[in-house]
Amino acid sequence: METIYFAHPVNTYGTAVETFCLELIRKKFPGQKIFNPNGLKHQMEYGRKGMDYFFEEVKQCENVVFLPFSDGSIGAGVYKEVECGFNNKSDIYIFQEDFNLLKIETLPTKLLTIEQTRKRIKEEENYLNFYL
Repeated sequence: METIYFAHPVNTYGTAVETFCLELIRKKFPGQKIFNPNGLKHQMEYGRKGMDYFFEEVKQCENVVFLPFSDGSIGAGVYKEVECGFNNKSDIYIFQEDFNLLKIETLPTKLLTIEQTRKRIKEEENYLNFYL
């Protein structure tokens, strides 16, 4: 069974946006397993191993689906997960503004630094309004 890694900003964890994206992924890739990094076990492993934990998980997946911020920029952690999948020859898909999934052949270029990502996560209150 193929597995999809769902890379998305932490401020969407546990939100309607996350639930909606997961439903769309299931429809696009029926029967595939989805690895969602939103979970206590995963956060504990992140605390022990840092991003290396998620990179190990990405390498086990045939596909990576990612959600950018509402302006199309990509947070530092999400970008690193996408880059890991790209280097691992996974198929990479981006959620577009209309929630269509687009397969991409090159790495995205609108990425944020760690500091910009942290600021953006705190400020991104309109995320739900933008996407839903």
